[in-house]
Amino acid sequence: MPQFLYTVSDVFDIAGRFVAAVPGIPPETPGIRDGTPLELRRPDGSILSSHIQDIAMISPYDHRRPIQFSFPPEITKHDLPVGTEVWLPDGASVPTNHNE
Repeated sequence: MPQFLYTVSDVFDIAGRFVAAVPGIPPETPGIRDGTPLELRRPDGSILSSHIQDIAMISPYDHRRPIQFSFPPEITKHDLPVGTEVWLPDGASVPTNHNE
C-alpha cells in the first residue's frame, strides 16, 4: 500500500546542482536511504516516479527534524510545484547496501 510522506511547501534549486523540497520526510519513517523510490503526485493530477538521490547530513543531528534529501539531477524545480505530494509507492522496496 502506498505511504504518504509529505506535501511540498517549498522547493529549492541549489546552484543548479540539485533540487530539494521541504518540509521533508517524517523522521519516524523507517528504512529511508539513498535510492529509496518515490512517487510525486502533482497538483495537476500527473504522477512522476523518482527516488532519493542523497540524504542530507545535518549537524547537529536531531531525530525530531524531518529527513532532508536531494532528488536526482533529472528532477527540476519545475517538476515539483508547491502542493506536490511525496509518497512511497505501492510495493516499493528500499534498496539495501550489500557492503553493510
